Amino acid sequence: MKINGRYVGSYSVKRASMSSFNRNAGGISEHFSPRPLPLTLPFSCISGNFGVFLAHFHSARRIQSQNDKGVFKSGFADSIHNLDDAVGLYKQMVRMKPLPSVIHFNQLLGRVVKMKQYSAAISIYKDMCFLGGVGVGVDEYAMNMAINCYCLLNRIDWGFSVLGFFFKRGYMPDVITFATLLKGLFREYKILEAQELFRKIICEKLCQPSDKMFATVIDGLCKVGNTRAAIEFLRIMERGKCKPDTIVYSTIIDSLCNDRMVDEALALFSEMIDKGIPPFLRR
Repeated sequence: MKINGRYVGSYSVKRASMSSFNRNAGGISEHFSPRPLPLTLPFSCISGNFGVFLAHFHSARRIQSQNDKGVFKSGFADSIHNLDDAVGLYKQMVRMKPLPSVIHFNQLLGRVVKMKQYSAAISIYKDMCFLGGVGVGVDEYAMNMAINCYCLLNRIDWGFSVLGFFFKRGYMPDVITFATLLKGLFREYKILEAQELFRKIICEKLCQPSDKMFATVIDGLCKVGNTRAAIEFLRIMERGKCKPDTIVYSTIIDSLCNDRMVDEALALFSEMIDKGIPPFLRR
């Protein structure tokens, strides 16, 4: 970002051919695209190769302003309704001395995400990474938002890059991190990779799967017609702490009906009733 003829938090990387993505994504700075990360194994992207994040931070002269401190009142980011205002405030924030806390930067980043300006949010996130040298940096909250943005832009490969950045910065990914990655894999129809990642989460106890995570996996499998795998995860869910609800059962029953497996659908419906789970009625 340019301030007084100089760049704040900028970095230089060799750009690969990704012009169509840049044109469609838009944002406050250009995106880079190194060689895509392999996804045969969901964690194969976790390596020591984070050159994209290791650029020099060129700090501009920051101006101390007592008036700036009054900006950060409770819910200050909610008053921002367009990208230009968000970028302007970010530029103001990085010029402050001392810099605002990571909480304030996260609030601004979250506001940009809510505006569905995912490419711009990623640009801000990447710039925040290089503010770490002067006392801010990013935390797990910001990294989860970055993963979500990459997934919504159909760049799950970069989402896994941020997962590696979790470990590099000494943070442990949580259930939100893995649930977002799973959703991103299904969004790009990487079904086998999603199944493999979910099995790894369960078998290696990478996190405690939530009801929502199970529902995401089961729904994704049913949408591609892999009902048998969805039932397998339903049984795993029944044996664990998370119990299937009406929506999970109904998703599988609908998929069985679509596969013309009516007897199996009726059997699962009866099982649901016997367990005291009310049927899901659709209009």
